[in-house]
Amino acid sequence: MIHPSEVAIDYMWEKFSTCYFDNNTLALNKEIAEISAARQHKIKHTASEETKKFAKTQLNKINSIKKRYPFIDYHEEETYFLNLIQ
Repeated sequence: MIHPSEVAIDYMWEKFSTCYFDNNTLALNKEIAEISAARQHKIKHTASEETKKFAKTQLNKINSIKKRYPFIDYHEEETYFLNLIQ
């Protein structure tokens, strides 16, 4: 019981966030989680057009967040997705 499982952590985070975050924060958190998941996605064919489209979509999402919240640092994610386009 010292180390909670991933399921337990997710459950606690969901309960905490719905209790203490407003709807705007919940929506932002979801957007951030989607970009984070995309960043962790295993890409098999880095030179494909599908990969470039995927990277451009993620960069558009990042730019959208940066316009609304310029203090959020997405330097690493931007660099990663930009490298996929080149």
